[in-house]
Amino acid sequence: MADVVVEQLERRRWDELVSGFSDLGLSQTWEYGEAVAALQGAECRHVAIRDGGDVIGLADVRIKRIPLLGGGIAYISAGPLTRRGPTPNLDRFAAAAIALRQEFCDRQGLVLRILAPVSTPEVNEAFGAKLISLGFEPSDRGRSYETVLLDLSPELDDLRSSCGKMWRRCLRQSERADLSVEVGEDESLYRNFLSVYAEMRERKTFGIELDPDFYARLRPKLPEAERLRSYVARSNGELAGALVISMLGDTAFYLLGATNELGRKTRASYLLHWRVICEARERGLRWYDLGGIDEAENPGGYRFKSTMGGIEVRAAGPVQALPPGIRAHGTLLAETLYQRLRGR
Repeated sequence: MADVVVEQLERRRWDELVSGFSDLGLSQTWEYGEAVAALQGAECRHVAIRDGGDVIGLADVRIKRIPLLGGGIAYISAGPLTRRGPTPNLDRFAAAAIALRQEFCDRQGLVLRILAPVSTPEVNEAFGAKLISLGFEPSDRGRSYETVLLDLSPELDDLRSSCGKMWRRCLRQSERADLSVEVGEDESLYRNFLSVYAEMRERKTFGIELDPDFYARLRPKLPEAERLRSYVARSNGELAGALVISMLGDTAFYLLGATNELGRKTRASYLLHWRVICEARERGLRWYDLGGIDEAENPGGYRFKSTMGGIEVRAAGPVQALPPGIRAHGTLLAETLYQRLRGR
């Protein structure tokens, strides 16, 4: 892979290529990248990593430039995409990382940060070690990503028996509660979620980086193949709980969830997640990513997810590579000052 190059893509070409990557997630979709970049006052670039005539990778790159200095930071979240099929290719991932560093660090003078797509512990470790061997260094300035990853390949009975005893008991209670679950991509179902979420916000105080209003604006912009699915539970016609799920590549991803008092009594969240598992398997998906864990900040959410029979994993990164010269130090200093001002 001596002639690997990075080239910027137009929308039509991106759409032709992106569906061929099994590690595609919402974070690497065109609309999501544009929406997050707009929130951050950043630029959004969609690039292909090409080895001759073969596209070995894709990446949505958000670039935050530093005024006056001329430098900036190029950030790739859950990328680059390099996996075609079930098995990751370490050599392809490494070639993509090298090409991205050459383009954004060496040619454009930017700090490059990468948080790789999450995978099994063995793959995450291999990707992380490879990035370090290529000259990237760990960065404490970007968020890491820890989650529970549920393998959907076993039979449903085996998946159910792999859940913790209490989780299975709550699922049985929800099944006996005579809940109905409606699933779809309609705006009305998302509004149902917002209604339940508003009730939950009155009871709970918590921080969320990208709130439901962000996804409400994003939803209608997504192409049909990337639309978010809402799962809404009702008891005797009354709203009890709802989830919002992204299903891309070979993974179902839990984005948002909420229950009200009725939902807590009927254990609606257990039935909703089980419905996601069942549908994801029917669609041929391999994994269910439970959307992140933080035992210290959200112990209740951690207990719920950690007893669903999955494995706790941490994505490789974030790591960073610095451009040559003194510009990198000015960029990092400016970033530090900005974060301190923002914290105030």
